Amino acid sequence: MGLRQHRPRDPVESDPRFQRFPGSPKPVRSSSVAPALSHPARRRILRRLHTGDGLRSASQLAAELGLSRNYVSYHVKVLRDLGLIWPVGWIAVRGAEEIFCCSLVDRDPQATVILAETQGNDEG
Repeated sequence: MGLRQHRPRDPVESDPRFQRFPGSPKPVRSSSVAPALSHPARRRILRRLHTGDGLRSASQLAAELGLSRNYVSYHVKVLRDLGLIWPVGWIAVRGAEEIFCCSLVDRDPQATVILAETQGNDEG
């Protein structure tokens, strides 16, 4: 499937407004991965983050996938809580924080297999 890790310097990180979150990613909750990835929107979001060209915010993912921002934000939170994506940093935009995430799917073999097996099923 051509999955890759987040590059050390993403173009959004060059923005002078970009602020990096401290800390490191939490461990993947492997027992919850299969049920969470049974939802096609989560697989599409994770695939886009993982195979896309760098960091993405929920707003960018929503536009790219043709989904509402609130819908994507909810599923991003579920994937973040599982440890499959990580919020790298943020930029202040119109009085709010736009949070940029990267994929950590390579940390869980089960997630990689699920994404590969469902590749053609989630387009839409």
